[in-house]
Amino acid sequence: MSIDGRVLVFDATSSTWRRDLGASAWAVFEELLLVSTGPVDRCEAMVSVRSLATCTGLAKDTVARALRRLRGAGLIEVHQSRTAGVFSTGCYRLHLPVGVSVEDRSCPAGPALVAALSGSRLVQLASSPPTLPPFGESQLAFEV
Repeated sequence: MSIDGRVLVFDATSSTWRRDLGASAWAVFEELLLVSTGPVDRCEAMVSVRSLATCTGLAKDTVARALRRLRGAGLIEVHQSRTAGVFSTGCYRLHLPVGVSVEDRSCPAGPALVAALSGSRLVQLASSPPTLPPFGESQLAFEV
């Protein structure tokens, strides 16, 4: 089995950021990281507030407040262009704090192995979920 996608890895020092920003802002930051493109030192996410709200399950106003908190904390820069009287999708340049890393990789053994090898907590993969074996076959349980 192979899982391709963007992997977010948080170590123990990231808990301070999570606590200070709050759950909503942290959820929006994780989603921005997952949809971002480009190398780690220049991650950018082209996404609308409405689509962030849909992906996170939060209200649009809550997402807008979360984006303001992230901007105030220096974790994102907002670049929005206006053409012909219409605003385009928001472009967010992301700045990774200490304790947060983003990696593009193929994981042949699944997310639990990535978490075990990194010594950190694996949060989410930006790809399709792994398929489960047919009912009745043995399954290994991993604590992540």
